[in-house]
Amino acid sequence: MLKPHTIFATFFLLILSITNAQAQGDSARTDKPEAPTITASASGERVRFTAPPSIVQTRLEVYDSTGKKVFDNEVRGGNVLDWRLQDGQAAPLADDTYLCAITVKSLAGKITQRIGSVTIQKGTATVRAVDPSQMTAQQSQAIGPVDENPSLSVVSGEETLTTTVVAHNGEEGQITRGRGALSFRIGDFFAAKDREQMRLTEDGNLGIGTATPQARLDVAGMIRTQGLILPDGSILTSAASIGGLPDGGVDLKGTIANLGKKKNGQVMPEAFGPISGDGTANTIAKFTGANTIANSVLTELGGNVGIGTPNPQGQLHIFGSAGADVFEGMGPDLAVGPALNFGYAGSSFGRGAGFFNVRPDALAAAPNPSLRFATANVQRMIITNTGNVGIGTLGPQQQLSVNGSLNVDQAGLNSGSFNPGITFGSFSGEGISSKRTAGGTHFGLDFYTNSTNRMSISNGGNIGIGTPSPGFKLDVADRMRVRQGGSGDAGIWFFQTTPNNDRAFVGMQGDNRVGFFGNTGADWALTMDTTTGTVFHSAGLSIDEANLGNGGINPGIAFGGTGSGEGISSKRTSGGNQFGLDLFTGFASRLSISNSGDVNISGNLAANNLPGVRFNNVRCGN
Repeated sequence: MLKPHTIFATFFLLILSITNAQAQGDSARTDKPEAPTITASASGERVRFTAPPSIVQTRLEVYDSTGKKVFDNEVRGGNVLDWRLQDGQAAPLADDTYLCAITVKSLAGKITQRIGSVTIQKGTATVRAVDPSQMTAQQSQAIGPVDENPSLSVVSGEETLTTTVVAHNGEEGQITRGRGALSFRIGDFFAAKDREQMRLTEDGNLGIGTATPQARLDVAGMIRTQGLILPDGSILTSAASIGGLPDGGVDLKGTIANLGKKKNGQVMPEAFGPISGDGTANTIAKFTGANTIANSVLTELGGNVGIGTPNPQGQLHIFGSAGADVFEGMGPDLAVGPALNFGYAGSSFGRGAGFFNVRPDALAAAPNPSLRFATANVQRMIITNTGNVGIGTLGPQQQLSVNGSLNVDQAGLNSGSFNPGITFGSFSGEGISSKRTAGGTHFGLDFYTNSTNRMSISNGGNIGIGTPSPGFKLDVADRMRVRQGGSGDAGIWFFQTTPNNDRAFVGMQGDNRVGFFGNTGADWALTMDTTTGTVFHSAGLSIDEANLGNGGINPGIAFGGTGSGEGISSKRTSGGNQFGLDLFTGFASRLSISNSGDVNISGNLAANNLPGVRFNNVRCGN
């Protein structure tokens, strides 16, 4: 029989023998001390640095690509160190390639430094060996001179290593094996004359004297102890008062021992009558009488617990038919309240209906009874007693209150309709959306009524009314009405940036005139009476400022429209009556006044009742 102190002494001597064997093997190979091998291996969001058992102190320094030190754990004990891809303030590091310098000190006082690179991408690390020539200039300056062949040994996370490692992380000693059981043995290891005394399996079962332990502690032999502490807290110090067997065992047949009652330091059993009844495999039994048991509605099968089902499909499976209500709940009164109910409501709400419900509570204060959702111990969403939903706020004032940004159509599926988007009413066709596919108002805003795009704001800021492709700041595809308001007559002001003021106004002058207003002194220079059509002009009238007149009626002043042939013009090009005046009828010049004042009449001149009239330089045709 192995005593506890014998087991632990054997375990201690085994570790010493492993260490001595390793040291003797190293000494036999060479008298020259070799630098310890330091390994690095990445696994998800962690990088582990490991040194041999002879290492007693470890320090890790991490530099980014600019040479800035972002992490330094200072000197700490142990030969294994885990880095969680965080900076000195425990904040996650950004994606980059970092230089890791690991410095170790051996039991003999020898200091060794090794370097490697760790690339972080989306929270996942990749470790690579590194040559000093691969470091950035800033990293080389920050880390200083390095040893010859300074790179870490990289162990791929995909490799399955069959190792047994003795390590210390600065807080606790560890024995780690790559796979298989851990066997504690005695004998001549090198001559293969050793035998097992204790085995720890992969499942965590410890066997003493057996190679196949079937429990957490399986001892093939006698156990000496001062007492046993049972799960209910009671202590068993002796079984002498419980019926004994010829072989020294304990006979508990027909009794249930209450190990919490003791008399004179001995545990006394309490005897009950024989228990009878039938049961079904995997079904948890219940007492149906004083000494009678039968099946309950609880089943345990393969680690799954079922209520109302003999074949649970999950760790907890509560069964009910598709048309039944299957309620679960928490609280003092699950039927009336206060309580939280949840489950399947095939009877109350129809097949396939699940629900959460907080029952009424007359003593609750608003916003309770409420349903709250939290992450990281912080409330994120609430459904109040009146049905208001708050996201980011615990006091929603509307059916939905969002304290923060709201993202609509994050997947970018809208191709030019009001869905996906924000809609109003029930299938009414009114809403606001944003076209996410190419063409039209790509990345703009569209406003719909009756399922038709009525107004669009382009990504560049142009506004279109009646057109989905506005070409100007305001592009209206139809008539536009400007109404009179409280501040003045209906019209449009024109603002110029350089003088930084309103320069002109086009609109109504009172109720019956429309015209042009100059804000820098011209005032109402040109207006029209809306009832008579009379045009009023308070300043000079300039015609053909571009000097395009070539002797015809246009450009000029036409009567009855440009197609009537009656009007006045001035030839602006060279030749003929340049810079004079020409009067037309029937598209023909009938009277011309030259720039010098000569008058030319192309037809007959009738002069009746003109006594005393003198004509100078008058030429009449025919």
